[in-house]
Amino acid sequence: MSVFSLSSDAQAQPFKGEKIEPDVTSGHLHHLTPDQQAAFTTFKDIIAKGHLYSPDKPHPTHDDPSLLRFLRARRFDAQKAMKQFADSEAWRKKHNVDALYATFPIDEFEGARRFYPRWTGRRDKVTEPHSAAVWESLRRSSDRSR
Repeated sequence: MSVFSLSSDAQAQPFKGEKIEPDVTSGHLHHLTPDQQAAFTTFKDIIAKGHLYSPDKPHPTHDDPSLLRFLRARRFDAQKAMKQFADSEAWRKKHNVDALYATFPIDEFEGARRFYPRWTGRRDKVTEPHSAAVWESLRRSSDRSR
């Protein structure tokens, strides 16, 4: 054995002052390891058999990036992700979220948009969504004349 050889544990450790750049796309769609892809396929099969998800094309009930959020939250454990997904769907059904969204009055929605940030549809280099908030609408009307 050479004096200069390192154990595998030592090779995995960064040098002092070395910056480790995490792969922020890891675990996201098109950036899955083979094990993650297998867990994703298993997760989709489990929730489809449980009638929580319908993969029918062209309009599946949930998109792949949304489903992957549950898997990432549970470290790609398909059974735990299924439990969280089932709980989420039960909450949505209990509170009638889909009907609320479909019947929400447009004028109230437009009024609420003045106060809450919303996603612009754009993402930065590390795939984080950009949100926009219009702070002008939060000022008191007496302050707007300034």
